[in-house]
Amino acid sequence: MFKILDKYKASLCLIFILSLGPSFHKQLKSGAERASHVAEVETSNEKFQSRPKKSLSAPISNLGVEPNILKADEEFETQPSSLAIEQVKLLREILTSRNDNDHRLDSKLKVLSTDAKKLFREEYRASPPESRNDRGTIVFLLGRNLSENSDFKFLDGVLSEDLCMSLFNCGQAENINLIEGDTHSDLLLVYPQIVALKSLDDFISTHKKIEHETKSVLLKTLERAASSNSDRVARFGKSLIVKLNPKEI
Repeated sequence: MFKILDKYKASLCLIFILSLGPSFHKQLKSGAERASHVAEVETSNEKFQSRPKKSLSAPISNLGVEPNILKADEEFETQPSSLAIEQVKLLREILTSRNDNDHRLDSKLKVLSTDAKKLFREEYRASPPESRNDRGTIVFLLGRNLSENSDFKFLDGVLSEDLCMSLFNCGQAENINLIEGDTHSDLLLVYPQIVALKSLDDFISTHKKIEHETKSVLLKTLERAASSNSDRVARFGKSLIVKLNPKEI
């Protein structure tokens, strides 16, 4: 009897895993570096994704925790452009499909206007904090378009969030028995923060001369990351401080 049940459970698990679709972290760098992240994240993703999930359409207030995210203090002086509206519709479509390899991420959503970025930030704020993949995707898209103070302020806000302790409820830690021996589970839980730091890493790498004001903002944000309770985030933040100010270390 127990053998039959075990086979039945194994079959259901296999069917569910096959339905998950492509890896959720296309946004990490291509090549060997990205492949390393892919292998690491997928190991943890299979463990968590095979459990029952809360509906992503559920109101944030019903998820058991008030998310610590940026305040919705942005207002449009005029109606958002038609292109910005189309881009946010496309974003929702891609997030719903869970296809992180959708080619439109690198074509139609590669360049975002100021209006589009505001709409994308609103999408981030409206998403449940447990939606780590969706949030990481939005951070990735915004992180490729760092050109205004509000862009850096957003990433600073992402890195200021309280740590998510569980994919079921960010405000409540998992039963340690469920994740015992899973050395990569913390990557899933801090995914938006890691993507935010990767965006800042790319910005520092591609801007050899960063003006003093922007550099000061970056340094404060990285110092915030370096003091994170997540060892992974803290290590990444400290390494970027060294990269930003190599002569001062």
